[in-house]
Amino acid sequence: MCNDIDRFYKLIEKLKGICCQCLDQRSWEQITLRNVDGYNRYWKKCRKGIYLFFDLNEKRSHGKNLRVVRVGTHGTKKGGGKSTLWKRIGQHRGTVRNGGGNHRGSIFRSLVGEALIKRNGNGPATWGIGANAPRNIRALEGGNERVTSDYIRELPFLIVKVDDIGGRKHLEENLIALLSNINRRAIIPPCPDEPSPDWLGRYSSRDKVVNSGLWNNQGVKGKYDPRCLDKLEEYINSM
Repeated sequence: MCNDIDRFYKLIEKLKGICCQCLDQRSWEQITLRNVDGYNRYWKKCRKGIYLFFDLNEKRSHGKNLRVVRVGTHGTKKGGGKSTLWKRIGQHRGTVRNGGGNHRGSIFRSLVGEALIKRNGNGPATWGIGANAPRNIRALEGGNERVTSDYIRELPFLIVKVDDIGGRKHLEENLIALLSNINRRAIIPPCPDEPSPDWLGRYSSRDKVVNSGLWNNQGVKGKYDPRCLDKLEEYINSM
């Protein structure tokens, strides 16, 4: 698995340059939801795919590269054919007009916002409760929605164009399993890329987030198929 993790990050180095060109940014670290919006012409070509979020304060154990902190995709369930990659990423970004958002429509936002509440020692007790909330509750949550947006919009991200549902689902599941520290510690010798002591995810109430080092709550204990890196390389080369 350690060799596969290193191979994954080598593929990421190639992907960085491709995404800079596609999303009109000089540096891949500028590919953030602060700088990239839904009007970029590339979203018409890349309507389906997966995304990888990084954190400028989170490096791999050897200190040379930023580590992935979130893997995600969209439209892998029945009825999700109309979903697009940008629409899903845009849900994580939140509302541009007022800086808010809807954490009930984004598990990424929900996890980040909950950790911010725990770290800061204050916040709405209603956070993450229920699939919907009345206007007065949403108003009470507005401050934490804005703080959550501020945090997520500073995280660099990369995308991989993957048109077929099966391919997106396979890649997401296997990359989460590959990058999860839960699975890395289980091998001999272990090869974890531990989150820094200050990583916000350490404040999460979800053990899977804390122990995996990822803003993912599903799939962090899943099985990894090494063939997924061959597919990842194919997808990157075809962008």
